[in-house]
Amino acid sequence: MRFVPGLLAGLVALCCIPVSAEKLLQANYVTSCSDDDLIQTDKITVNVLPAEKKVWLEYDGHLGYDGKVMFNVDLFAYGYNITRYSLDPCDLKIANLCPMAKGKMPVPWSPMTLSDSALDIIPTIAYYVPDLDCLVRVSVVKYGTDELVSCIEAPVTNNYSVYVSGVGWAIGVIVGLGLLTSVVLSILGYSNIATHVSFRTMLLLGFLQSQAMYGMLAMDFRPLARNWTQDFQWTVGVVHAEFLQTIATWFQRATGGTPSDVMTQEESVSVALLKRSANIVKRKLPDVGGGEEILLKGIERMGYRSDIEPTNIFMTSYLVFYFVMILMMITLVIIKFALPAISKKANSAKLNNALSGGTEWKGYMRGNIYRLAMLSYPQFCSLGLWELYHRDSAAEIILAIVMFLTTSAALGFATFKVFQRARASRALNENPTYTLYSDPACLTKWGFLYVHYKAQCYYFIAPMLAYILIKGVIVAFVQESATAQAVLILVLEAAFLIATSVIRPYMDKKANSFSIAASAINFVSGICMLIFSNVFNQPNIVSGVVTIIFFFMNAIFTITLIVFLLISFFYAFRLKEPTAQYHRLSDNRDSFRMSQTDNRLNTELLPLEKAIRPSPIGDDRPASPWAQSNGSVRSRWDPSNPTPSESRWDPGHVGAGYNHHEPPRSPFADQPPRSPFADPVEPTLPLIPSSDNVGRRV
Repeated sequence: MRFVPGLLAGLVALCCIPVSAEKLLQANYVTSCSDDDLIQTDKITVNVLPAEKKVWLEYDGHLGYDGKVMFNVDLFAYGYNITRYSLDPCDLKIANLCPMAKGKMPVPWSPMTLSDSALDIIPTIAYYVPDLDCLVRVSVVKYGTDELVSCIEAPVTNNYSVYVSGVGWAIGVIVGLGLLTSVVLSILGYSNIATHVSFRTMLLLGFLQSQAMYGMLAMDFRPLARNWTQDFQWTVGVVHAEFLQTIATWFQRATGGTPSDVMTQEESVSVALLKRSANIVKRKLPDVGGGEEILLKGIERMGYRSDIEPTNIFMTSYLVFYFVMILMMITLVIIKFALPAISKKANSAKLNNALSGGTEWKGYMRGNIYRLAMLSYPQFCSLGLWELYHRDSAAEIILAIVMFLTTSAALGFATFKVFQRARASRALNENPTYTLYSDPACLTKWGFLYVHYKAQCYYFIAPMLAYILIKGVIVAFVQESATAQAVLILVLEAAFLIATSVIRPYMDKKANSFSIAASAINFVSGICMLIFSNVFNQPNIVSGVVTIIFFFMNAIFTITLIVFLLISFFYAFRLKEPTAQYHRLSDNRDSFRMSQTDNRLNTELLPLEKAIRPSPIGDDRPASPWAQSNGSVRSRWDPSNPTPSESRWDPGHVGAGYNHHEPPRSPFADQPPRSPFADPVEPTLPLIPSSDNVGRRV
């Protein structure tokens, strides 16, 4: 397992990769922190290069005040006011600032020299902290007084961020390997290991999808929280690719929609990732020739961070879903043709039996389509329903409705079939789970819904689907109010945590522990969302501290789940059972066949054989009713007068007995031993656990 520490080190390194190694602080947009519109900004770019002791500035905006002013600059880090200093605009030697004059004020890209005292104000750590939460607030006051004229503020960032595409790719590969491994092991008959690998993969993927859905909420996220959730937007199908954007834009125009142009307007407008509005708000700036300030939040902010136009978000997710489905089907076809060839070269009886002609490949195909519907359900519950609200085009609305209804109907039908099988099994066997775990066809098609749960807790699939649906509805339809979203998410996470903790539905103690831990962390994340919504009007430093807690809590647990999954890979490669609490029940059906060897003393049917054997001469015990010849009962067995029927056991002859010199032969002696894979109840399928009669083996 040497690859585990190396992989984790790689993930940590990816989280801190900078764009360049040069020290840099930059600001790309400003917003107003006062009620006036005296300072309007079309575009601003500020780069601080301490190595050169210079500040590069480019500005295009409008000033609405005449008179001499002073700038009071406040520097905030994670909501804490680090320092404050005053700046005379005449020292900047910029036109229209000394004194300030009304009108348009363009400043071309030009450098300004910084003094050593100004650079000493900035701590060295500010250049290296990922997703630096730093804010510069400039209060414009009248010269010689403290009367406020206007106020603007600009978030400052460096080149370090936890949002790196490599992180998503690395975790995506791990999740894909987990799904592929579980399918291959299931086909080969190692359903116990396959169930554990599948559970751990689904737990990791579900947790990452929750992180992605948090990132789509309409909260005023700090950079660290925003970029952390941005790493996992691929789990809901939001993946940037130029050809996908081209197809989505073409489809929208062809179906009567109007594509947005936020990405192409970055050079002429100021784009702010704030919570000021539900949708894209384009505020016209007065007297500047139609300048605009675009404010984004929620799902649109998430799309902008992924370099995706807001009107292409749903279509991108839709196309990614079909790409994954095609890739999955191609992979299954490759497995179908590759594994038999491998089994011939390996000369393994288990592989040959598992990959015989009776293998239900159609069942595997259908089951994996159902599984894909389950994996994609969060994205269609959130982005699909959001499309009904956003309305990019009529055709996209129809696609969103069809996909949401299709996935919901498929999962609803599968859930109904599971409940129907359980009810029928209860009526026939007084056990609702006998059919669910003894029928290979049921396991192949719908087992992904309930194999992760205890046998008697199969019904927990209904609360799980309801949880995903309600969460998607909250994300999609409550983008107007961050407070309402936060409250609803918190109530939902609390209800699911209580249900998971009380019922403990999963297959063993370890699975329940990790599932409850994931639910607890989601609940704490829900509390963080409530704080991010500013419902308490808390100080900025509180939001900064909560952001750090949110990041480290979720990052540590994500790494823990990845390690948890990698350990299951270790078991899968060694084909070793991951736990001893649940083990395979021994298949003793061969014990009911007579032994073909002379050594029958070790068989479990020896007492029964003694009971039915004819008594020897001189024994006063009653003769066995089986010791008959031609319909007459013989009271004693005479070895000197054996009959033809006594020389060999004949199941078709009523008077057959046992020959003392030649042991009886089983009627199945000339047949090859039966393969356990051909039995109606396959012994490798999950049955009942040895610890109690309520759970089941996984």
